[in-house]
Amino acid sequence: MKIYLNKLVLRLKQSEEVIEFSDTSYFYGKMGAGKTSIARLIDYCFGGDFEYSPALQQEFVSVNLFLSVNDNKLTLLRPRDASSVIASYSIDKENYKLVVPIDAGEEVIPNSGIENLSDFLFYMSGMIPPKVRRSKIKENSDLQRLSIRNLLWYCYLDQDEIDSDFFHLGSSANNWKRLASRDVLRFIIGFHQEKVSELEEVLTDLRDKRRSLNTAASTLRDVLNESSINSYEDIHNEIESLKLKETELVDVVKGLKSKIKKTENKHAVDNLKNDARAIFYEIESLDLAIRDVKELIARDSRHLNEIQMLKLKVKRDSSARLALLSVSYASCPSCFRSLPERPSGTCVVCGQEDCCEGDPGDNSEILDKDADSRIKELSAAVKDHKEQVSKLERKKNEYVRRKSDIDERLTKLLSEYDSVYLSTVLDTETKLISIKEKIDGLRKLQELPTKVNLLQSEASALTPEIKERNEELKKVREQAEKDTKNLDKLEHIFLEMLLRSNFPGIKQDDLVSIKSPDFLPDVLDSRIGDLAVTSFANLSSGGKKTIYKSCFALAVHCLAKSTKNTVLPSLLIIDSPMKNISERENREVFEGFINLIYELAAEELDGTQIIVIDKEYFPPPEEYVKSHKSRHMQPDSKEFPPLIPYYKGH
Repeated sequence: MKIYLNKLVLRLKQSEEVIEFSDTSYFYGKMGAGKTSIARLIDYCFGGDFEYSPALQQEFVSVNLFLSVNDNKLTLLRPRDASSVIASYSIDKENYKLVVPIDAGEEVIPNSGIENLSDFLFYMSGMIPPKVRRSKIKENSDLQRLSIRNLLWYCYLDQDEIDSDFFHLGSSANNWKRLASRDVLRFIIGFHQEKVSELEEVLTDLRDKRRSLNTAASTLRDVLNESSINSYEDIHNEIESLKLKETELVDVVKGLKSKIKKTENKHAVDNLKNDARAIFYEIESLDLAIRDVKELIARDSRHLNEIQMLKLKVKRDSSARLALLSVSYASCPSCFRSLPERPSGTCVVCGQEDCCEGDPGDNSEILDKDADSRIKELSAAVKDHKEQVSKLERKKNEYVRRKSDIDERLTKLLSEYDSVYLSTVLDTETKLISIKEKIDGLRKLQELPTKVNLLQSEASALTPEIKERNEELKKVREQAEKDTKNLDKLEHIFLEMLLRSNFPGIKQDDLVSIKSPDFLPDVLDSRIGDLAVTSFANLSSGGKKTIYKSCFALAVHCLAKSTKNTVLPSLLIIDSPMKNISERENREVFEGFINLIYELAAEELDGTQIIVIDKEYFPPPEEYVKSHKSRHMQPDSKEFPPLIPYYKGH
């Protein structure tokens, strides 16, 4: 799987940091500068879990990984604590955007089989996800996809596990991880060759098909057993028996209906129904009349109130005028200035001719009499309307009572009237409908016994083919296991990696032994054989363990490259290979291992991107032809800024 990382964009609360990568990238410096977080953020974008450092706990928002997969541009955006990534990618110059879950879910692209990030990365690389048996013990075990996360165990050597765990292959590892790690090596070594994978796929399809046929046959058989039916003849006989009952019931219903028609006369129920209908219309008419009269009462009451208010206002106006006539004005009531002399017969205030001669109460008395007369008329009208409403409501209540009596009598008569019909015709027709439904259901079931036998025959017919394919698979698998050419090659490459890295105690004539199924590499002394074995488990030095594990990862990548095995991603991240080694005291090992990295990047692993994270920096030789980037990182340094330049915590 051709993967190339271009850059990592880390979005923080106060800044956005860009980390660029090259063919070989080297990050080094003091602890606490965020070097390891770079590798973990890359792994986080590939669906890994992420343990936040104190700085990232406070500042981390999201991370964007820009990369290419099989020369197709891809961006993976994963926000903080997200269970999915947002993938932006281009294929054949077409741009797409997709939300991809980390773990399996529903298909994110219809009919593509892509259910999670692992499937999506295989899709981008143009590969079908490799499949392995779920159980390594049962030959008939179903197949499951090998995840990109399993492959990344051999592409990302985490600082925490580089000296404590050998790719989950050891006896102390989680059993599921140990089996998955072995599957990865089987694919790389070639034990899972195309013929094996093809036969496993065919066998899985055949077993699924047989299982589906047997399940369908069993379900149909249960349905038939519940109906007490065993064969086509049983159903046919049952249908004929029901048809005879159906004919008998049809004749019974016809006879009953004919008898009822002959004796049918005008019934009291019909008269009561007509009476009830007429009373209903009368009640409805009375409701309408009551509503109209109440509207008249409301209208007259409003007029009555308005006249009474006007009468009160006139009385108040007359009283005010009488009071003001007795006032002698010496000054203006508005501005309080002295009034000028006025001619006789004019108003002393405004100077106009006096128009208020006579008693101002004369007109108010006339208006008062008119208002009383109108109030009397409206009061009488309201009273009459209320009496009319009372009469109408009494009449309505009488009709309601009569209708209630009729309804009660009608219910009783209907019960008596329908009892005979309901107990005979309706009951018979119900039985008739039930029989017809049973006949229809049995006709649908009529072909089921034959269908059951057909399904069982088809399932049985698959058994010989499954047996034949299973035998063929055993032979092919045994042949693949016996073909140790690539396994021998891995042993040779691993020994070469140890020698070229100046691994302490390893000699040119030593032997490496890697045996299936555990694939744990042992180094044997050529002089005394297996009496002195060097393995990851018995290396007493943590420094030796990191180099030992790193050399094996390099050997696996070299084997995959030499055999043109495309399942392994072309990416290798080694976090702190000198974790437990002093660059000054063990200078030879330090320089030997880093020189090995540069040599492999330029030759055997040309095309594989390598990222090294460590305490000290060892530059590539002058003749190094691959692109190379290095970054020195120190906490609280402006010259060599850490991953989060502005962070001042500890």
